[in-house]
Parts: sequence; structure tokens; C-alpha cells
Amino acid sequence: MIAAARKKLTQFRRLQCCVDDTNRKAEEIRQQATGITQNFTGLPGGGNSIPAAQRMVEQLEQLAREAELATKGMFEQSSKIIHRLQLVHNPTYRDLLWAHYINGMTLKKACMSCKQKNLHYSYDWMRHLSTKALLAYGKVMKETQTQHTTTHFL
Repeated sequence: MIAAARKKLTQFRRLQCCVDDTNRKAEEIRQQATGITQNFTGLPGGGNSIPAAQRMVEQLEQLAREAELATKGMFEQSSKIIHRLQLVHNPTYRDLLWAHYINGMTLKKACMSCKQKNLHYSYDWMRHLSTKALLAYGKVMKETQTQHTTTHFL
């Protein structure tokens, strides 16, 4: 159950990274395209296609499609994850999972976040709590899948 919960939450984190990387690549290409366009502005024969600019436009279109797919997948997963996190009864578990998987903090940073909330847990105790939190999330995941399956057949 813990492995399944960790896998789902890690997949979400990877999707977030994928969307961020795609947006970063798109911005780099936009900057390059702006530079090329500025270099060719004002040259005679302005109606001709510039091969480098055309390639960049194609790359941007491809990145836009990839970003759209990744964002759609991330949105679908995030709504399920947020719903499941709300069903985890222990608020410390919820905060820890949220900080680590949704906000992308390392476990040490999540530990510091808890200390700011006057929960003075050691890093070792946070590691222990993260296992318990994943177990709680896994149980919620299993319950929601069972509920979804039974209502689907009704």
C-alpha cells in the first residue's frame, strides 16, 4: 500500500517537473526566436520564410502540444490527489504529504516547514511520519478506488 501511494504521488511530482521543463524550453526558444526576428527585421525580401525561425515556430508548436498534454494529465491527477489528501484524517500527515509531494519540498525542508508551525519534530521522526502518512494515503487511495468501482457498477 505504501509503495502504491508513493508511486502515485511521485508520478504527480514528475508531471509537475515535466510541465516546468516544457515551459522553460518554450521560453528559451521564444527568446532565440525574438533574437533571430530582430536580426532579420528590415532586410529586403521580407516576405521570405526564414528557415531557423520556421524551425523555432515548429518547436514551439510541439512544446505547446506537449505542455497541454502534461498539464491536462497533471490537472486530472492533482484533483484526485487533493481530494484524497483531504480524506487523510491526521493533519500532520496531510501537511507532510502536501509539502513533500505537491509543493516539491525535500523531506528535510518539509521538516523545517513543520517546525515553523511549532511542531518540533526531528528529521528521523519525520521520516517515520512520512511512512505512516503514505500508509494513510494508501488506505484512502484504496477506499476511494473501491467506492468508485462499486458506484460505477450501480
